[in-house]
Amino acid sequence: MNSQATLQKLLQIAMCLLNDSCSVEELQQKTQIEQRSIYRYIHTLKEAGFGVNKKGNRYEIVKLPKEIDEIKNSLYLSQEEQYILYCAIEGIQFSTSPLKEVLKKKLNVIYDYKMLPKPIISELYGDNFHLLAKAIQEKKQVKFQKYHSAKSNTVTDRLVEPYAFTPNNYDVWCLDLQDNQPKTFRISRIEKVVASKKHWEHEELHKQNPVDIFRMSAPQQDISITLKLTTRAANLLKEEYPFAKDYIHSTESEDQWILKTNVCDIKGAGRFVMSLLNEIEIINSPELEKYIHEQIKLYHHEHKNFKA
Repeated sequence: MNSQATLQKLLQIAMCLLNDSCSVEELQQKTQIEQRSIYRYIHTLKEAGFGVNKKGNRYEIVKLPKEIDEIKNSLYLSQEEQYILYCAIEGIQFSTSPLKEVLKKKLNVIYDYKMLPKPIISELYGDNFHLLAKAIQEKKQVKFQKYHSAKSNTVTDRLVEPYAFTPNNYDVWCLDLQDNQPKTFRISRIEKVVASKKHWEHEELHKQNPVDIFRMSAPQQDISITLKLTTRAANLLKEEYPFAKDYIHSTESEDQWILKTNVCDIKGAGRFVMSLLNEIEIINSPELEKYIHEQIKLYHHEHKNFKA
């Protein structure tokens, strides 16, 4: 595990113990960290000068190191303060601004899913997000009533084991119990999440495949694409897919930008390119060119009797 991930987990444990006393089992539910690792993080906190008390099977931080104590109020946010901060973030003028996602992601590193202010999340997903977060924490199965699948163009019920959100919180990783395959489900396409009392049965199959900038996932992210974009196309790409910004580079021309990245599935990139065909040039990306030619050919075949 890299140092950043270790620090994030250490902060999660510290924040939980600053808020309240917790058992190791409760810490595991809140943070999804293995119990043996939790004991190691608690030991690290003690060695760093944190006063960690144990009463029965519950731990709490009762004293902070002198250096840390001065920044405690900066690090800790009450639920009301979190709500105000999230409201401020949501109030950023541009609804698709990458800055909003960066800020929310940083807050989520420290604060638990359940601490996300319900009024803000409910505006987007109703109660579904919070029901999913609870199911993940409690390791429970859920049923999606009337899931609208864009891939199969169907509306069906799905029985799943949810186990993680994607970084942007648009999707949730689940094990689809119909075929025991890990998949991402778009939260906005779930009409209703129905809680279950049944615990996970296949945790060993809970895997997270790579997710590309177009929010497509697959076991491998090995399809290389290069695009030349106008300024308008580059801006639209960054607004619709914020994580693309790290792969867009300027050129000598004021109105030309280069996107170079690997994707998991050509369809996500293909749909974006087809929406801006006059503003995007495909460079040395044969799979993408083939996909778009096939889609155009299919369109003409299905609409051969169409007259403008």
